[in-house]
Amino acid sequence: GKEPFIIGHTSTQMIPANYTFLDAQLNGEQFTGGLVDNDYIRSLDVPMLLTQWRAPLMGIPAIFLPEIMWQALKRNRWSSKDLFEKHLVSDEAVTATRNLMALLLPNDIIFYGGLQNIPLAERIWGVWDTLGEAQYVSHRSATVSTRPGPKTVHAGLYLRPDGTALLAVGNLEETTADVAITIDPKTLDLSDMTVADKFEGKPCTLATQTVTLAVGGRDFRLVELKK
Repeated sequence: GKEPFIIGHTSTQMIPANYTFLDAQLNGEQFTGGLVDNDYIRSLDVPMLLTQWRAPLMGIPAIFLPEIMWQALKRNRWSSKDLFEKHLVSDEAVTATRNLMALLLPNDIIFYGGLQNIPLAERIWGVWDTLGEAQYVSHRSATVSTRPGPKTVHAGLYLRPDGTALLAVGNLEETTADVAITIDPKTLDLSDMTVADKFEGKPCTLATQTVTLAVGGRDFRLVELKK
């Protein structure tokens, strides 16, 4: 028969031994107890998250399990399917999901369905399906710089084999930031390229090697770069 594809799930912490036989690791449930106002950026140790969930550091995909509405659902004892669905399509769930994506998307972190606003997640997965075998370049490298700096803004550049790219930008602060992302031409020459918001059609501009755009507080933008 076919070789099995094994995804392991642990609900309290990463277990290094799992990486000797698993094909992927699903984790994140351990943060639900300390999640303040469904705000992952406020509640998490961001450097720890980036260390544990980025696949290149672990050798296998580390899939993040969102549980943004877990506390609200627990208070109501998961009493009905209608209540469950009401929570996950609420404005609170949309805001909390966007908050989490501001952290995950620029940092090449894969996420599972879990407890979040699934319609929003499905739209993001639709964009991610266009990446194919894209090469990821982080704002932590010397070739992609952000203004404001990385304590406020994270950025990830996904370089597709066909020469196009997707730029994911996340604002970790609570207020809107005017952001400038500068890309080294050796990584991606933007001189003959156009820029457009891939997700919501919001304004963004390109001048020389710099993309400028406004990013809402605890929010993200997805920008397409192509000729």
